[in-house]
Amino acid sequence: MEYAGVTRVTRQGQITLPVRLRKQLQLKMGDSLEVYYSGAIVVVRKKRPPVEVFEDLAEKVTRYFKTRGIDRKDIKEAIFSYRRKHRER
Repeated sequence: MEYAGVTRVTRQGQITLPVRLRKQLQLKMGDSLEVYYSGAIVVVRKKRPPVEVFEDLAEKVTRYFKTRGIDRKDIKEAIFSYRRKHRER
């Protein structure tokens, strides 16, 4: 994590992100940011489009399955088994 500078909170609770950071993240007026916090630590991150988040998740799941030797047939069998089991309830 890099130091990005100092900013102040205005009366209305707004902050200005340093120019260097806005350029690095390619932020434009109107972009959405996600804010997370834990204790005194605040993390601000550029909100990603849902499609991008899904693609990243799909890539991680694909890698996970490949490293464990799980293929499409195994997945289909697991889904059918789950559906069968839950239909009986």
